[in-house]
Amino acid sequence: MAALSSSTNTIGAHRIDLVQKPEGVYVFIYERADSHFPERDYLDDDFDQARSRCFEDFGVPLEFWS
Repeated sequence: MAALSSSTNTIGAHRIDLVQKPEGVYVFIYERADSHFPERDYLDDDFDQARSRCFEDFGVPLEFWS
């Protein structure tokens, strides 16, 4: 299972994770450093679509994923 993470965003979230599952790529948004579960999540078809959503909606630069 592949995953990417970024703490750079314009919405003030602690971090955003992209996690690949059989049904697609989940975008998990953790609002605080002590969040044990994501406060928001979205499902996209693939990493490119998920990264585009994060760029457009949450201000995560395309090169800020690790």
